[in-house]
Amino acid sequence: MPDLLSRLALLLLLFLSIAISLLSVAHSSCASSPVNGTGSSHWMVDDEAEEQATTGSSLWEDHRRALAQNNNAKYISYSALKKNSVPCNKKGTSYYNCSTRQKANPYNRGCSQVTNCYRYTDL
Repeated sequence: MPDLLSRLALLLLLFLSIAISLLSVAHSSCASSPVNGTGSSHWMVDDEAEEQATTGSSLWEDHRRALAQNNNAKYISYSALKKNSVPCNKKGTSYYNCSTRQKANPYNRGCSQVTNCYRYTDL
């Protein structure tokens, strides 16, 4: 009887060690990060992710710096990404058309079967 219990204990220990190793492999392969803007994914090992978390550097910060340095880029300006910046200081005006008194985004969609050609015109 003790021989059977020791075999069961060893079998249980073997099963648990295999399960833990499989979980650690699955966890390390799931640590992904957004990347270089080309649409391709970059898989990171846990050590790299931990290093980035402790040093404070991240891919987003690198992209932000690259956008700030490129003057000819057709992207959002770096000053627009700054904290507490207001694009338009006039109260009640839209952020899109700050200088003019027109509607910012007038309704110009066609008629669809879902809306039954109904539109809000008094906005």
